Amino acid sequence: MSDKPRSLVTGAAGFMGSHLCERRLAEGHEVDGLDGFIDFYPRWQKESNLASLLSRSAFDASRSISCRPTM
Repeated sequence: MSDKPRSLVTGAAGFMGSHLCERRLAEGHEVDGLDGFIDFYPRWQKESNLASLLSRSAFDASRSISCRPTM
């Protein structure tokens, strides 16, 4: 268990969420990124937003989900 603060960022693969993750990592936080990959933006764009985060040991996207809204 780390003594670092831990942040949960929802929408981590989106534009604002990925930038917030970068900011929290720069501040020394461990970050859990969560995103539903809803197709408001193309999936490739969200994957691109996550690319630099995935190489960071303090970033965990294993809790991310891929889902479609049901209506």
